[in-house]
Amino acid sequence: MPAFSFFSNEKQVLVFSTDLNSPQQAEAVRYQLTHSGLAERVAFDLDDCDRVLRVETEAASAGEIAQSVRELGVAISELED
Repeated sequence: MPAFSFFSNEKQVLVFSTDLNSPQQAEAVRYQLTHSGLAERVAFDLDDCDRVLRVETEAASAGEIAQSVRELGVAISELED
């Protein structure tokens, strides 16, 4: 009888500070992250002084998310807990 392994990827929420300045720019970031498969959910708080980006992911690291966002010309850095 064959052995089976079940792996469960855990979702993580990564939080970043950005220089996003418009809903249109935020939507471009959301599109990039979700359509590239890096993120399952993306949320923004553009009213916060850090212009917060929250990303829910199973597959991507903070570095991969940041690199993808930088490709759109957005400054980004991970916020620590």
